[in-house]
Amino acid sequence: KCQLSEVCRQKAITAYTHCLQRSALLALLTWLEEQHKTDETNPNNDTTATLPLPSDEEVEQIRSDSTTKNVDTPEWPDIPWGDENSQEATWKFQLFLLVTEFDFLRQPDEHSTCTNDPAPWIQLLQDRLLPLNQAYVAAVTKSKHRDDVRGEAIVPDFCQGHDLATSGKDKVIRYVQQEADACQERVEALFQTMIKK
Repeated sequence: KCQLSEVCRQKAITAYTHCLQRSALLALLTWLEEQHKTDETNPNNDTTATLPLPSDEEVEQIRSDSTTKNVDTPEWPDIPWGDENSQEATWKFQLFLLVTEFDFLRQPDEHSTCTNDPAPWIQLLQDRLLPLNQAYVAAVTKSKHRDDVRGEAIVPDFCQGHDLATSGKDKVIRYVQQEADACQERVEALFQTMIKK
């Protein structure tokens, strides 16, 4: 009989949540980079970022749907895959995640839910995306180490055909670490150019 323990179920929920959050935050990072490139060609650059934002009413509707209804049956936007206008649909889906997961666009001291100031968005990337990336690297490393332990116990000469996690040579671990490092550099570059001008 296969049975999923509550501990494992909660771990799976956390892993999936982090995956969704990273996806949305990486989309925000990419959008801010593209916006900054556009601003650099604008002689009247005022260090603002104009997201393709929904109206305040639409943002409040997203937030209301995620808090007042049964949390087990949220009203998710249409999944963007297969949509003819996939870029717009993808952003709408990612924006939904940013609003529901991070209360994105909310300004605590103002009635308006929308802001063009990039500072809190970049702060969100620093506070949430970078730690999520490092947690992902740690999870990949841990998973590979478990595979190594099983492999060494079962397969003769396992070490001769595989780069162990502890060797620092495993291609997958190196790749995700390089991606995390590159992401940190991208966030830092945005901070330096859009905030510390």
